Amino acid sequence: MRSRVFFGLVTVVLALGALWCTRFQNRRSELPAHPSALLGAATGLTPTAVDLSAPAPRARVGGYEPDTIVCGSKLCKSGSEACCKSGDESVCAQLQRVPVHQQWISDDWVDCDTVGLTGSSDEIDLCDDSGDCPGGKVCCSNWLVSGASASVCIAAKPGGENVCDYFERCVEGQPCRTAETQCEAGRCELRGAAIRCGSRFCEATSKVCCERNGKLGCTTDAACGAPGSGARAHHCTGPSGCPHGSRCTARVYDSRCQGLIDIANTSLLCETDGDCPEEVCSMIPDQHGKPRCRPLAGRRLKFCECS
Repeated sequence: MRSRVFFGLVTVVLALGALWCTRFQNRRSELPAHPSALLGAATGLTPTAVDLSAPAPRARVGGYEPDTIVCGSKLCKSGSEACCKSGDESVCAQLQRVPVHQQWISDDWVDCDTVGLTGSSDEIDLCDDSGDCPGGKVCCSNWLVSGASASVCIAAKPGGENVCDYFERCVEGQPCRTAETQCEAGRCELRGAAIRCGSRFCEATSKVCCERNGKLGCTTDAACGAPGSGARAHHCTGPSGCPHGSRCTARVYDSRCQGLIDIANTSLLCETDGDCPEEVCSMIPDQHGKPRCRPLAGRRLKFCECS
C-alpha cells in the first residue's frame, strides 16, 4: 500500500529520531521498535496476575455498542474500520493490510488523508476499548507523531502491567486489561488510588491534587480550573498512584500516569529517589549523574532531577 500518510509518518519519525536522540522505547519483542519513546520502568508495585487470554465481556451497558469505535456522532466497525480525527472532525475509514516490510505501529492501517478531513489527522483510533482487541490485547493510546496519537491493540504482558505509551482506553462499564485498574472517564486508572497532596490524600476517583498559587488542595478536576487559569490538576503526584508500568508525568497544566518517559517535553513527579529511573539523566546529553527526587523552588511537589 502506497499511502501518503504512512510515508509521511515515516519521514517525520526519522526526522524526530535525529532531533530527539534522547527519546527511545523498550518495546515488546514481537513488535518493531518505536523510534521515540521508552516505556516506564517498574514502579516497585507488585501487579496482580490477571487472565489476559479471556476476552472482555461484550454485554451492552448504558448504550455501549460492542465491536464499535465511537467516532464523533458515528460508529466505526472495529476490525475493519478506523476513526480518523482532525480537530472536531471525525470520519470512519476502511483499514488496509500493511505489507510486512512497512509495518510499524499496527498490522492494519488507514490513509486518513483520503477520507475528506479538512486538516491533517491528529488522532487515529483502531479501537476505543480492549474488547475491540482480539487475543487478549490491550487498546492503547500510543504516540504517533508529535502532536498526534493512535489507539491500537498491543500485546499484553503476563503480569498485566501497563504496555501503553499513555494509557489503556476504555468504555464506562467495560473491564480493563491492565492489572488493578478500572475505567474512569475513558482511561484505565489505578483502582482505589489515593493521591498524595502535601500532608493530605485525595481520592482519585473524584478528586485531584490542585496546585494553585503555591498551595495544594483536594478538589475536582473541573473546580481546579481550565488550562491557562494558572492552576495545575495533578491526577497523580508519584508512581504509587499509577498502574504498574507507568510513571507520574507532569505536563504544563496537569499530571497524568503514562508509560512513555519523555524527558524532552515533560518531567516526572516522585516521592522517593527510588521513583526516579536512570533515563532521567541518561537521556540528557552530557549528563551522567544519578537522578534524585527533589522539590522544585517554590513548589511543594517533588520532581526527578539529575544530581
